[in-house]
This record gives sequence, C-alpha cells and structure tokens, in this order.
Amino acid sequence: MMPSKSRKKKQDNNKGLIIIIVAVIVIAAISIIAGWYVTDGNTEEVKTPGTEQTEEQVTVKTSLEGTWVSSYDGAMLGITGLSFTLELASVDKPITVQGSIVVKDSLVTFINTNAICKKIKGKYRFRFKEGDLVFQLIEDDCASRKERMTAGWFRL
Repeated sequence: MMPSKSRKKKQDNNKGLIIIIVAVIVIAAISIIAGWYVTDGNTEEVKTPGTEQTEEQVTVKTSLEGTWVSSYDGAMLGITGLSFTLELASVDKPITVQGSIVVKDSLVTFINTNAICKKIKGKYRFRFKEGDLVFQLIEDDCASRKERMTAGWFRL
C-alpha cells in the first residue's frame, strides 16, 4: 500500500523542520564555544571587598598587552597581564628573561625574576607613537635592559 500524497507531504515537511532545528542547535553550540574561547583570555576579574584572592587569581589586562618586537635588535617582548617575557635573539642559544610588571597610568616598572638583572627594578614612562611603543627611561640599574628598552617597539 502506498502512502497518500498528503501523508508523504507531511513527512517531507517534518524532515525539513528537523533539519532546521538541528542546524539552529549546531549554530548555537558553535557560538557558545567560540564565545568561551574569545573571552577566556580576555576576562578581567575584580576583587570583591572581604574576599581573599592572590595576585595569580586576578587577571589584569593593560594597554601594553601583546607581543612587541624591538627595532634595536629584534628581541621579542610578550606582555600578558602583569607578567612579561623577553626573548633575546642569539646565534648560540636564545636567552629568555621573565618577570613581572607594575603599570600605573603611563608608568611601567619591570622586575626580572630570572636570568639577567634578577630582582632589579627598571622604571619607564611609556607612550604609543603611530602604533609603536616607546619607553622613556626614568630609572634602571640594569644596563642591558636600559639599552634595549629605550629603543622603539612595534606590535607583532
């Protein structure tokens, strides 16, 4: 026995509706996942009075955030939150300097936590000039950082 035309038409309509519903669910799932990835590294948590949080629990985004390349020697400065990594190019073996930063208004203090000039603070004023990052020395007893930081930096 063959299904009647009206019954077959209803089944075809149901298939189309099911396909549309599945497509909407897939698009919604992709949007949620993409939104999570986009905001995951860019969230800023705020300390609530009365709660105890360590510095590692608070994510801070500064205007210095990103990867910068030195026009002086091609060194790469990566700034994420309140930490930095400076990769110095070398023929033998690249040197990586890591540390923390303190940013207040247009002032930044670099504090190396490993390698060169460990625990020596370097204070600089920074500004952006035509998209490039420029540091102006205020005080730094680390000669190698002082020479490198006062060169221009462009965003990678």
